[in-house]
Amino acid sequence: MQKYSAEDGSTSWPTAQLIVSNGGDDILRNIINSGSGDIIIIHDREQFGHFEVRLTKIAPEGNVATDWDNILISSEGTFSSNYHYEDAVQTDDGVFVTWRDDDGNIYAKHIPFNIADPSSIEILAISNSGALSDDSVSLDYSSRSNEVL
Repeated sequence: MQKYSAEDGSTSWPTAQLIVSNGGDDILRNIINSGSGDIIIIHDREQFGHFEVRLTKIAPEGNVATDWDNILISSEGTFSSNYHYEDAVQTDDGVFVTWRDDDGNIYAKHIPFNIADPSSIEILAISNSGALSDDSVSLDYSSRSNEVL
């Protein structure tokens, strides 16, 4: 990934950042601008036959933020299920990400832009009965009520 100037098309960062590989193991899902110049990249990764949801934060000067490089957010390090990205929405202070496992259970994390280590945030179980397994998750955010809808 490289950032370009809107004025003259010149590169803004000294080095382009490799976020996902082109070997078919990574799928870019979302790019969110924090509003302060940071960019959050969310992607699925296939690893050892299982899927995970990961994210990376790039600072305004083009460096990957410490403790935000390819962070696993969809599981606690186990391969008991496949986890597939569903949706993400920017909130006033971060990003709210949802994903689904193979049994139709839906999970989420609200990740503040200023947190030092996003992998330390507890996972929220939105639906653990598989009841929403046939429905697609679609998110919206109300800044007035500070709620994810």
